[in-house]
Amino acid sequence: EILEPNNDFVLISLAKLYGSARSFNIAIQYCDKLLAQNKLVVKAVSYKAQLLSYLGKYEKAIGVIQDVISRHPKSDSLWFILSEIQLSNGNKSAAVKSLFKCGQILYFTPNHPNKDNLPFIKEKLDKLKAELKLEE
Repeated sequence: EILEPNNDFVLISLAKLYGSARSFNIAIQYCDKLLAQNKLVVKAVSYKAQLLSYLGKYEKAIGVIQDVISRHPKSDSLWFILSEIQLSNGNKSAAVKSLFKCGQILYFTPNHPNKDNLPFIKEKLDKLKAELKLEE
């Protein structure tokens, strides 16, 4: 980072390196540097939200990701990560809504690069809906 403090690849790599070493707070700082520079916003906030979730800060993670979703509403990965965090936080009904939105983006966007994930999303969505039905 000393040699290239504004290199987004270096910053996201350092965030992932510290995250994999379970130094979550340092990893979050690197995500914040990217966000302050308005670089790799979707990747940085996705990873930051996951790190916050690992720390048990679910509400903060959800808030961070929802803020960016408001500016990038067609990011399937943001909706998917939001659903995972909501699920970790015990809110299955919110997770179903977020996962459904992710599936809609993949289904209705022609030539979406992640369209191959649609069967996985549908399977996960069906499973969550079935679990919710059992809980009623």
